[in-house]
Amino acid sequence: MNPGTRVAVITQDPEEAHRSPAELAVLGAAPAICQALAEALDQRAGDPPAYERPAPPAPPRPGEPLAAGHVLQALAERLPHDVILLEETPSSRPELHARIPARAPLGFISAMGMLGFALPAAIGVRLARPERPVVAVVGDGSSLYQIQALWSAAAYDAGVLFIVLRNGGYAIMDRLAERTGEPGPWPALDVIDIAAMANAQGCEARRISTYDDLTHELDTELTGRTTPLLLEVVVAQDETFDP
Repeated sequence: MNPGTRVAVITQDPEEAHRSPAELAVLGAAPAICQALAEALDQRAGDPPAYERPAPPAPPRPGEPLAAGHVLQALAERLPHDVILLEETPSSRPELHARIPARAPLGFISAMGMLGFALPAAIGVRLARPERPVVAVVGDGSSLYQIQALWSAAAYDAGVLFIVLRNGGYAIMDRLAERTGEPGPWPALDVIDIAAMANAQGCEARRISTYDDLTHELDTELTGRTTPLLLEVVVAQDETFDP
């Protein structure tokens, strides 16, 4: 944040306004306040700065594992303009933000720390907006908080494409534990078969571990779905993304 920047919070919750550390707390409806701000401020001159996306990662060599970046880049190259993307993959979130832009209203919905949000939310969004493709990108740890939502997806024919990035552990928690110099006390998730858990609930699912299989599935299944599909994509534990 630049020196001299002033921070304001807009909320309809009086308690939130009371405890906010922001310099200014405005109590009211956010849409109306944002509309008033847009009318009061002068239009910015010139074009916005162009955003340069990170270079695509080289495909893995034979025998090398997929990385989260391979999956996210493949999605970025194939997602339709009107897709609604839901995200709950904390350890890969910075790279997802860097590689995949939101290009239409409601194009991007993030869990932002609400554990178990993405699977049921994607189902609800798809049922509410059946004319638009819906894709959920979820970490394996995050998916387990609401894995039973896949039953609803199958029961209501919610045509969501669920992409679970399987790195075999709570990567974001492992990184937090590293700050203490000790490993985290939680077990790994590498023995859990998420695709099998989906199939057991009537949701079609497949496990993907190669780049060719990944691109084939995305080319085949990304759009036009009327029933749910879960792709459990095996990825390596990535280092912190640095664009």
